[in-house]
Amino acid sequence: MRITTILLFSFLFSFSCQRPHKNQFESFFEQTFNVIKYNSVLKDSLNWVDLKKTVKDSIKSFNSNDDAYNAIDYTVHLVNDGHSIFLVGEKPSNKTPPIDNNPIPDRIFTPHIDSKIIDKEIGYIKLTGFSAINDSLQKQYTLEVRKALLTLDSTGELSGWIIDLRTHGGGRMSSESLGLSPLFENELIGYAKETKNELIEISSTKSKLSNGNYIQETLNYDSTLINKNKKIAVLIDKNTVSS
Repeated sequence: MRITTILLFSFLFSFSCQRPHKNQFESFFEQTFNVIKYNSVLKDSLNWVDLKKTVKDSIKSFNSNDDAYNAIDYTVHLVNDGHSIFLVGEKPSNKTPPIDNNPIPDRIFTPHIDSKIIDKEIGYIKLTGFSAINDSLQKQYTLEVRKALLTLDSTGELSGWIIDLRTHGGGRMSSESLGLSPLFENELIGYAKETKNELIEISSTKSKLSNGNYIQETLNYDSTLINKNKKIAVLIDKNTVSS
């Protein structure tokens, strides 16, 4: 069974000093509504006409970005698939930001990956999930997963692997699968059932993860694995969700 995640990232419009007509904000909502409608896992089971009417009756008018954002957020709430979230970028400040002589690298915003060798022969990796605010951070997380795997692999001969997904909170399907892909014996790692009940192949090589013909993510990094074709234990619990 596949749960489709719709993760919408919305950023503030940049307008001229002249106040734009409110229809521009409403148009923004309409475009985003259509994206939700087209991609929703509940695409064929909801009355989208009534749903949009409910949202617009609630918002009344579209005079600002906030009005459009509230409409989108309410739409996601009404769809209620239990798995979709709406994130809004930070509003720009009129103040000049201070010069940062010690900028924080992107990787500090990715979750810590707990990895270690157990009993001198088992590679252990704990993954808690990650939903990044941009593709750069997501790719960084994929790279960190791959680095953790290869670091353990370099310690010597192992008898097996443990992938700990307990308390895993979900995230983009591609990241952890692509990060761990050197462990896979076959490129085909699963199937996704689309809204029309069509089965789509999910495949992962060491350099890319594809959902059907769509390449979801790529990774250009050394992937030579010494301890391949070993037994793998996957740990889950009631808190393990999503990909």
